[in-house]
Amino acid sequence: MDNNSRSFRDYILLFIKGVTMGAANKVPGVSGGIVAFVAGFYPEMIHSLQRLDFKFLRLLISGQTSVAWQYANVKFLIYLFLGSLFSYFGISQLLDLGFTYYEKEVWGLFLGLILTSLYYVIWEVRVWNYNTILGVIFGIGTGLLITFATPQSQNDGLWMVFLCGMIGITGMTMPGLSGSYLILVLGNYNLLLVDSVNHLFDILINLAQFNFSILSDPIKINFMTIIGVFGVGSVVGLIFFSNLLGYVLKKFQQTTTATIVGFIAGTFFSSWPWKYTYYKVDELGQIVTSNIGDPVVGKYVYYAPNLRELSTYSVLGSILLGVFILIFLQRYGKKKVK
Repeated sequence: MDNNSRSFRDYILLFIKGVTMGAANKVPGVSGGIVAFVAGFYPEMIHSLQRLDFKFLRLLISGQTSVAWQYANVKFLIYLFLGSLFSYFGISQLLDLGFTYYEKEVWGLFLGLILTSLYYVIWEVRVWNYNTILGVIFGIGTGLLITFATPQSQNDGLWMVFLCGMIGITGMTMPGLSGSYLILVLGNYNLLLVDSVNHLFDILINLAQFNFSILSDPIKINFMTIIGVFGVGSVVGLIFFSNLLGYVLKKFQQTTTATIVGFIAGTFFSSWPWKYTYYKVDELGQIVTSNIGDPVVGKYVYYAPNLRELSTYSVLGSILLGVFILIFLQRYGKKKVK
C-alpha cells in the first residue's frame, strides 16, 4: 500500500500489529510472521525489507533521503518495528508475569492464534498437487522435529549469539516457524530474550535518570555486547531471509504456502496449554540449572483437558480470545488490501 494513502489511524493499527507480531515472536512455538501473513501485510513487509539494498544505501549516501524513504517504504517499517520493539519491553514484561501466574491461559491465547492462522493459511493453498503435498509433509516434519528437539546448553559465545540473532528473526519472516523456539532449542532463550531484555531495560532506565555509572558495570557491559551482536545478527538475518523468502514466494508461491501450513501444523503441540513439565536431574537427583540458574527442561508430557475442572474453561476462553484477535487483524488487513 502507498504510504500516502495511509491515515494516522492506519499507522496506529500498524503499530498495534507490530506489537502483536513482536509479542508472538517472543513466545516459543509461536511465529510473529504468521500475524503478518494472516493480517495481510506480509507481502508488503517482505517487499519493503528486500529494498533495504545497495540502491537504498546509494540513495542515502547521495543525499536523496526522501527518494530512499519512499523506495524502501521506510515509514511502514518504522511503525511496524517500533511496535515490535515496544512489545519486547512492554508486552514482554506482561507475558513474563502471565507465564508466572497464568501459564495455561497465556498458552491458550497463543494456541488460539495458531489454530486461526492455520485455518486462514490453508485457504491460501489453491492448488493441491504433488509439490504442495510434499511441502506440507516437509513443513510438518520440520515442525515436529523442532518441537520435540532436546534443548542444548546455554552458549554465550558471540558467534553463537550472532547465529541466534539470524535464526531468531526467522519467526518474523517465515510464517509458522518460531524463531524464539529455535533459540530455545539452541539453549539461549533465557540469555537473549529474557535476561538481555531485562538488563537493557534497566540500562535505559538508568541512562534516562542520568546515572551513567551503570556503563562501568562489567555485567551490564557484557550484556550490552551480547545485545549488540544479537541485534546485528537479527538485522543480517532479516535482510537475508526476506530476500530468500521473497524469491521463493515469487517462484514457488503455492508450494511455499503449503510448507507454511505444515510448519504451523507441526508446531501445534509447542503451544498446547495442558502439559506437565519435567526438568533434567543429575546423578544425585538434583534439578540441573543453566549458567544463569534457571532449571533446564527435560521434556513435556501432554494431556487432554479435564472438562470437570473450572480452570479448563478459563483456558478455553483465552483460546477464543486468541481466535478473535486474529480474526480482527485478518478482516481489517483484508479490507485495507482491497
